[in-house]
Amino acid sequence: MIVARKAGYSWGAVREAIRGDEELARMMQDEAETVNDFAELTIVEKIKDGDENSAKWWLARTRRAKFGDNIDLTTGGQPMRIDVEWRVVDVGNGAPSSAASETGGNSGE
Repeated sequence: MIVARKAGYSWGAVREAIRGDEELARMMQDEAETVNDFAELTIVEKIKDGDENSAKWWLARTRRAKFGDNIDLTTGGQPMRIDVEWRVVDVGNGAPSSAASETGGNSGE
């Protein structure tokens, strides 16, 4: 933290002092909230100015279900069954030495 560095103290010492003083802890929380408000206002102003990337960023985080980058890997909310097959190749001769199959996930069995 900048204050600790400028005062010549370690961040750990300053953090412990803040944790031990209810008023200092509240003041730090208030400052953090103020910075968060400024950050949010900056994004909102960019959106108002027509910044498409800021609008996409905002929507991806505040309306995840419709605009988020998440992929739903369920089948109507039910667990998905995944079957995997693999081969082990002996690098000495390039020939498959065994084959195996495994089922993962909850197939309801």
